[in-house]
Amino acid sequence: MILPNIDDVLAMIEPHRDTLVHAAQEIINGWDWGLGGCCGEIAREICDKLDELEGLAAYPHGQDGGEHTWVVLPTKQGIVEVDIPWQIYETRLGYCRYQPTKMKVCPNDLVVEFVDVDPNEALDENWDY
Repeated sequence: MILPNIDDVLAMIEPHRDTLVHAAQEIINGWDWGLGGCCGEIAREICDKLDELEGLAAYPHGQDGGEHTWVVLPTKQGIVEVDIPWQIYETRLGYCRYQPTKMKVCPNDLVVEFVDVDPNEALDENWDY
């Protein structure tokens, strides 16, 4: 796999913030709240949108035993993480999730960060940091 340059990835993501957030909002609005949150579904949808819009190879990722899933995109220099933190769209009590009343995700809620890690590790299903 030929990995893209980080600057190219960041430039490709930025113009699609509204689209990515809108896709996440659709999932949040339609989620059957109770047991389990919707972060995994949001991460998969963001991956699909990044592939559809820019041809970027993005993957859902969560820490082993963790309670959140986000997106990683391997680049030549490391990885880019894309996430809407769960605290923005849900509250938790153990494994029960509840949607705050009249919650709306905004483009600024989409977190895009560089993580300095070997990009090959990001493709390993056992990767954790």
